[in-house]
Amino acid sequence: MAIIGDWGTGEARAQALLRAVAQHRPDVLIHLGDIYYSCDMREADAFFRNVTAAFPPGSAQVFTLCGNHDMYGGGVPYYALLDRIGQPASFFCLRNASWQILAMDTGYNDFDPFQGGTAATWVQDGTDAHGRPAADQYSELEWHEHKFATAGSRRTVLLSHHPLFTRNSPISGSVCNERLQAQIRQWLPQVALWLWGHEHSQVVYTTFSGVTRGRCLGASAIPVPGTDTPYDVSRNFPRGQDAPGLQNDPLTRLGIDQATGLYDLGYGVLTLAGATGTMRYYGFNETSGARLVWEETL
Repeated sequence: MAIIGDWGTGEARAQALLRAVAQHRPDVLIHLGDIYYSCDMREADAFFRNVTAAFPPGSAQVFTLCGNHDMYGGGVPYYALLDRIGQPASFFCLRNASWQILAMDTGYNDFDPFQGGTAATWVQDGTDAHGRPAADQYSELEWHEHKFATAGSRRTVLLSHHPLFTRNSPISGSVCNERLQAQIRQWLPQVALWLWGHEHSQVVYTTFSGVTRGRCLGASAIPVPGTDTPYDVSRNFPRGQDAPGLQNDPLTRLGIDQATGLYDLGYGVLTLAGATGTMRYYGFNETSGARLVWEETL
């Protein structure tokens, strides 16, 4: 199972990464969301054509989560794209005897580009932006709760576009997205791994805020200058709140391509064999191709 994040730029560098991903011959390709800039009809069509160029029909089942950029164009092209790839909804669950891959839609409520990237989004739960009951809203959250409640002995890999926490900026004034945390807190002991995108970096966090393994995989396309500091702690965090830590292994961080001065791109490959899961993290640039940078057993 290959995982890419924030990949939908249509640029040559992103397409080169996807060709490298295809060399792993995954059964499933999951995009953690964001087709740039606003997932209009032209951009959604380009995403489809670029994905199928690397993964022809029948080679892998493709899924794409809902990110904020997917909603900036109103959402209609995104949902039409789901029909084209055979994905029944913007949230889904894949199960075998030992695992469930549970994907949440955190993009639906992050449709305003003027609110910035630090707003606290949430899984649709039958309420409005102020937490008040809204009769015209469905509850995706109840669907996820049912999946957790009926998982049995299965372990869960949770997927979302937005992070629960980050080192780069406060989320609605806090280190954690408190609204999303309240929705999912009771189920976190079942979560072996939580993968998200949104930020254009590849980050392996230490255990934080009830999440045993929180990982950002949003570095699959957007160019990030090597002068940026994506692994540093934001100076804007509220006083008295601890920032999430990083794994004490420099290999978990993406390198800088000396030919371009940009951070390498990144992606992940999850292998499930019975009750054992192995997550491998890769760096990629067009000079040296893909390289395994770190792996962990779940």
